[in-house]
Amino acid sequence: MNLPICSPALEKGHGVLSELHMTAEEIRSLELQGFIKNAISGDECTWALTQHGKDVRNYFLSKRSLLTRIYDWVMHDVLRMDLTI
Repeated sequence: MNLPICSPALEKGHGVLSELHMTAEEIRSLELQGFIKNAISGDECTWALTQHGKDVRNYFLSKRSLLTRIYDWVMHDVLRMDLTI
């Protein structure tokens, strides 16, 4: 999956922005969506995953159960509902 929230660099949950190896636009997008929060610590900018970011990351990276996949299929393909998080 090629979503910024699924980046292996976010695995630790916090760190320095330079360690993320992402563009400024991707970092800003994650911040605007409420997935990370930024702070300045000393001379460097730091980041930390928010609880919302952890939840969304776990959703995308976890293996979904059969019941969840059936529910998603019914909502998307049968009822034509395209819901986003």
